[in-house]
Amino acid sequence: FAASVLGLVPRLALGVAVGAGAGVLLGFSLRWRRLIPDELDNIFVLGAVLVLFELSNSLLSESGVLAVTVAGVVLGNFPAHVPRGLREFKGALTEGLIGLLFVLLAADVGIGDLRGLGWPGLATVAALMFVVRPLNVAVGTAASDLAPRERAFIAWLAPRGIVAAAIASIAANYMEAHGIAGGPEMRALVFLTIALTVVVQGGLGVAVASLLGVRAPGRDAVLILGAEGVGIALARELQASGRPVVFLDANPDHCQGVEAEGFTVVYGNALEERTLARARPEQAAAVVGLTPNETVNSLFAREAREQFRVPESYVAVARGEGGLPEEILERQRSHLLFDRPKDVARWNVRFRHGDVRQGRFVRSGESEAPAGASETRTPRRPDSFLILTLQRGGRVDPMHANLELREGDEATVVLHVEEEAEALEALATLGWTPAPDSDS
Repeated sequence: FAASVLGLVPRLALGVAVGAGAGVLLGFSLRWRRLIPDELDNIFVLGAVLVLFELSNSLLSESGVLAVTVAGVVLGNFPAHVPRGLREFKGALTEGLIGLLFVLLAADVGIGDLRGLGWPGLATVAALMFVVRPLNVAVGTAASDLAPRERAFIAWLAPRGIVAAAIASIAANYMEAHGIAGGPEMRALVFLTIALTVVVQGGLGVAVASLLGVRAPGRDAVLILGAEGVGIALARELQASGRPVVFLDANPDHCQGVEAEGFTVVYGNALEERTLARARPEQAAAVVGLTPNETVNSLFAREAREQFRVPESYVAVARGEGGLPEEILERQRSHLLFDRPKDVARWNVRFRHGDVRQGRFVRSGESEAPAGASETRTPRRPDSFLILTLQRGGRVDPMHANLELREGDEATVVLHVEEEAEALEALATLGWTPAPDSDS
């Protein structure tokens, strides 16, 4: 034991020191764009990690793993921005290597080895799954604020133990190389443990989560950037249809206003990943960029789609000609919010002064043309009305210019009071008539 401790301490010290230094060097290298071109970030970091691993092991054996781990921690928390492509590359590389590890573990195990374990092998795996793992989780989460059902679900599904499985396989090879009995059996037991935990506990994970009431809700929420008049009106319609709404805004007065109406709001710069993450985008079906700044709207939509895989995104654009190019929206797969470009700042002022009236309109004619297309002619005063949402088949979604309109579609429309006559004329031109129960 003393020899093991004396051998472990210098390896830990060297691994931490070398890893921390290498992490700082990598951080500064990525920060200095003249040194590492953008397209070489991934291969540079991968090469540097391999060199670091071998260098640390050459100084003191078995210190390389700790060195590269510490370097990764330092680089991940470095003040310089770690490129998104590097993180995505790391994720893909991790999944590929873990999959390769499973293949390598299985390739060394024969069917005869599994049969040789017999019932004692199955009993051992069952003890790991239903005794050792729950005890491990119970001790590890004792001081946490997790609910009992959440701790029970963790005990059912985690930890996975991929590192332990790999080390056990290495130990089995070591045992065989030194003539110690039990190497093939240990390797077979590792494979049996992985197979049964993945098939049984992984396969029943959804059912157990539902039974314990901890299953994450499906994607149905809408995240709205911009907690002002237009955004609040849109949120009311969506929430009335049963869809959760979360606001993001960097203005404390706007946040207090929507909080007073009972909406959830996240204060901060929505273009920062940590702020957007607080809004739980993994539960969002759509994001809406609804500030007067169309560039910010576009960046917010792109960040939500690329970083958090939000399925739908809508961007408010103030101008057609000379505004945000349509190619950008198409490239990031975002919809142009409303039936055409609208001046959000002007509409927010109208809401603030109470110069608006809201009503419901019904589509009176069949049309397969997008909402923003000139079906008959472009309205003379297109900014006299604002089509907020469209209801079809019982579902309410934000209106967007690429939507194919159909007869019977129902829309929530905001009219500018001073231009109400022109607004009604323009809507009629586009095939919209007031609904029988509408106040307009």
